[in-house]
Amino acid sequence: MEFFLFFLRQREVNYRIMEKIRETRLLFKHALLSGEQAHQLLQTHYQKANACIAVGLGAWQGFQKCAKEKCVALTSCTIAGIIHNHMVYHARKVFSGMEPDVMLTADAGFLVVDFYGKIKLRFKKLSNELRPYNVKTHQQRACDDQTLFAGPATLVTAGYRLNSVGSFRDAHIVCWAGSELRWSLRLPGLDEMQQPIESAPDSSVPPVVVAKKVKIDRERAKRSV
Repeated sequence: MEFFLFFLRQREVNYRIMEKIRETRLLFKHALLSGEQAHQLLQTHYQKANACIAVGLGAWQGFQKCAKEKCVALTSCTIAGIIHNHMVYHARKVFSGMEPDVMLTADAGFLVVDFYGKIKLRFKKLSNELRPYNVKTHQQRACDDQTLFAGPATLVTAGYRLNSVGSFRDAHIVCWAGSELRWSLRLPGLDEMQQPIESAPDSSVPPVVVAKKVKIDRERAKRSV
């Protein structure tokens, strides 16, 4: 039993060592921009990034007022999706027509605003630790590791945080590399966003069961007609 516990502890230590080695290699592989360099490139775009976040939060507040009595309580994940959709919609408007300095792409399945080929920015809700909320997928792991896109551009996230009562707390542009927060730029303004973002506990919402699709052999179906 003691040998088994020792084996488990040693395996955990080895895992942590390998994670640190991987993160160190990533930092050497990617010459990520510093916070000061990012600020110099993005400072003229802060107002537009702020506007995208304000539109997203404002859209949800408007939805609350119009549908609070007609709609079931929504989960925090659903609310974040509503806010995100409106942030992205507004970003497509305010950052369009600025080529070649600013480019809009969605090749990875989500909107990315490319600034000067040096910064790729996406929009997300942020945790208290300033980490973007993501479903743990291989793609999101690549985002964290700065390996999703080819080339030297640094991937950053513009997002918002809520306080304990669901009101707007602050907005930041953050850069992560693995488990390390490299830097954070706090966006100014948005103090008017004080309406609480109310949600139902995720555990209280019953799952939606989607019927499994049945594959049809088209040739066999033709012969049977």
